[in-house]
Amino acid sequence: MLCELTLVSFSSADEDYGGMDDMGGMGGMGGMGGMGGMRVLRRYMVDERNTRKALGDMPNGMPQAPPLPLSYSYNPVLSEYDWEKFTPEDFNEALQCKDTSLNARPIHGASTWSLLRQTYEDVVGPGRSSIHKTLSDVQAMDHLLKKPLSVQDTNSLYVNSVPEKGRGIFALKEIKAGEHIWSDVYLAAFYDARDFNRFLAVLPSQLACDVILWKYDHDENPDDFFFSVNLDPSSFCNDGGSSESNIMWESGPLANDFVAARDISAGEEILCDYGGDYTYK
Repeated sequence: MLCELTLVSFSSADEDYGGMDDMGGMGGMGGMGGMGGMRVLRRYMVDERNTRKALGDMPNGMPQAPPLPLSYSYNPVLSEYDWEKFTPEDFNEALQCKDTSLNARPIHGASTWSLLRQTYEDVVGPGRSSIHKTLSDVQAMDHLLKKPLSVQDTNSLYVNSVPEKGRGIFALKEIKAGEHIWSDVYLAAFYDARDFNRFLAVLPSQLACDVILWKYDHDENPDDFFFSVNLDPSSFCNDGGSSESNIMWESGPLANDFVAARDISAGEEILCDYGGDYTYK
């Protein structure tokens, strides 16, 4: 029942990678697509109380991050750098992210997203994982409900290449205004810069570059460090601005939900509004 409640799959070209011997980092993952390198960071405005609650008064309010499992290795490209002290911009330069053209960024299937989420869990540990908490809450709620929470048809969306943008999300069929499209159940929060740096360091270069592209800040105060990234195909959503975006968010019981702001035709690109100010619950 857990998957029925929380997962929204996107049809896409399945270009998952089976090995990383030639790229370094964790075995089993390859480079992932992005949103054209044109993304402006989405800002989720968090009030002081919610920020402190989310951070848990780090580092004492949360369990320590676990040791990195022995099955992981750091990207050899970073071996000559003191990457533990890097900013995202430092990673961007060291990994030469700008050298990857938009058209060269692949579209991945479900197994790559699953591996990304597992890597996040292994790096931060379940006690610091926002995904682990959300899925646990959904599972607990499922036992209390007489019927499952409603979800969007899993065959409503697909990912495809977009000229000048890289990749984007499209409607596979007509979606009516108000219909649920996806929920932020796979929003990976990083409460400590060290967690985020370790996550980037164990990923192959192209995949780390995309995570840097997709990440957004909840708070710019370095004392309240809070990066997040959606580890699911919703990260492919391109910017439509306030005038062309066709989806909007609603505060759901466990995570932010995104619904159609108007009727969306089959084949139409799903567009987000990067400039909007949202409250993350």
